[in-house]
Amino acid sequence: MIKRPAVIFGTPVNQIDAEIIIKAISGGLNDHSLIKRLLEDQLAGNIEFVEAESIVWQSEIGDSGKISFTTSDYWLNEDDFHASEFESTINEYEKEED
Repeated sequence: MIKRPAVIFGTPVNQIDAEIIIKAISGGLNDHSLIKRLLEDQLAGNIEFVEAESIVWQSEIGDSGKISFTTSDYWLNEDDFHASEFESTINEYEKEED
C-alpha cells in the first residue's frame, strides 16, 4: 500500500489549494506566460490571490503526492513552461491586522 505524503511544498496535503498549485508551478513558467505577466503581485505574495480558484478548476492529489489539475489553455499551456524540472518559492500573502 502506498502511503500519501502528509506534507507537500511544506504544506499539509489537506491545505493545498489552487493558490499553492499556481505558485508552485510558477517557477517553471517563462516570462511570456499570461499568469506571470498578469499576476506578478499575487505570485510574489504582495496581494491576495483571489483569482486562483478561477484559474484552477479542479485538482487532485494522488497517493504518491502527484498533483493533477485542470485549467484553461487560455491560462496555461505547454508553451508557457521553460523547463520540465524547476524549483519554486511559495510566497504567502499575509493579511494586515487592523
